[in-house]
Amino acid sequence: MQPYKIINKNSDLEIISSNSEKIISSLTDVMNKFNIKNNFMIFDFLKCKGLAISSLLSILIILPFYGIANICQLMRCGIKRLDIEGQKDVFYDVKNNEFIDRRKLLLLHVKRFMYLISNNKNLKSLKTTALIFDDTLLEKTGKKIEKISYVNDHVSHRTILGYKLLVCGFWDGESFIPVDFSLHREKGTKHEKYIKDYHIAAKNVEKQRYTVSKIQKTFEKDKQKFTENLEKYNNKPNKTNKLSYEKAELKYKNSEKQLSESKKFLLKYESEKTQAYNDLKRYYSKGYLFGLTTQERQEQFKKAVSTKSHGFKRRKEADNDKISIMLEMLCRVVKYGFRVGQKCYYSSFKNGTTINCNPSRCLLLV
Repeated sequence: MQPYKIINKNSDLEIISSNSEKIISSLTDVMNKFNIKNNFMIFDFLKCKGLAISSLLSILIILPFYGIANICQLMRCGIKRLDIEGQKDVFYDVKNNEFIDRRKLLLLHVKRFMYLISNNKNLKSLKTTALIFDDTLLEKTGKKIEKISYVNDHVSHRTILGYKLLVCGFWDGESFIPVDFSLHREKGTKHEKYIKDYHIAAKNVEKQRYTVSKIQKTFEKDKQKFTENLEKYNNKPNKTNKLSYEKAELKYKNSEKQLSESKKFLLKYESEKTQAYNDLKRYYSKGYLFGLTTQERQEQFKKAVSTKSHGFKRRKEADNDKISIMLEMLCRVVKYGFRVGQKCYYSSFKNGTTINCNPSRCLLLV
């Protein structure tokens, strides 16, 4: 998404926002048209007492239109104006509820939007449609925010504290609407060298252990054969037994030498593995994984959530690569029933990775 893009204000919006009565009537019309309250009601079972979740979410969604930036500001000056019962904890509990499926909320809104467009002949578009995947930067200021990290800004070419927001949007030829999203953090690239060195050292150790085990078996056989030939020669010291004995002795000594050398290599590779592990551990102990020190990572907010909750899935997605999540989004979007145009675009998406799509669908990666 293009940062720092200047968007001119619409005169109609300015007229509506200047009149409080028009704001209320306009918001009511939009919320009724999109069945927003009904969409929120599917989560009412998560709260048994007090204000219903649908009512709280409806309040939260209209706050920006009243010039209220957050719950703290709502408590200070806006709660009386909006005639709301309840304190800040009620709103924070809803915002932090890991069982609320935000993807489903967005999907219900998108499906309603598509339904309204398809049933309006004046708005229905026959132009080429497309799915657009794009990532953008969400800048933050606090290092104690959960899963926060330093992420690369490809526009200003510097690292910024925040998240990467990956958005899947649907373009119908006239309008663009987000269909799916995910938040990501970035580990950085400096630690990859240490991880690569450790994996190479570990692989060398495994290979050498296998070689040592093979030579050890050969050595045991040669030793046994040497012992047998030695006994035969001691019992019957003739020319034939002597040749067999000398041949077995030579083979035994060669096996012993090979085993000794392979064990030396094994000790060398094990030492390299230990060194690589210590280097990696030292790097992690000094910090700078995700661009933060160990202490800064430990001080980040952490909340124990159910492994079956949507909040747990979102936390897990934060550490996954964007390509994998993008493909999951694509599968979900197709499953949701979104159909796009007849052309196919092929484009690279970070580090030269190319995604091929079905020619019967249009896919654009930015």
